[in-house]
Amino acid sequence: EGAAGAAGEIGTDGVTEAQDTKGQLYGEDRFRQYAEGHKEEQQKQFIDGLLDELSSFQKDQFDDITVLLLDYKKRMNSDENI
Repeated sequence: EGAAGAAGEIGTDGVTEAQDTKGQLYGEDRFRQYAEGHKEEQQKQFIDGLLDELSSFQKDQFDDITVLLLDYKKRMNSDENI
């Protein structure tokens, strides 16, 4: 169960397996570092910044890039409608 205000991000392999000109992967650690360093940004800023970083990092994009941002606001009571 998450706490109100908690957030998270999920990226597909198009993020973590992006490669630079030397064949180095962007990787999960770099993605986590990016997420931690930009956690206070609005969602659009976060995504735009990540896409800019990936564009600068990789030579060519060979895979789709999908990122899901989660922002847990509050827990609903069982009698509330979704």
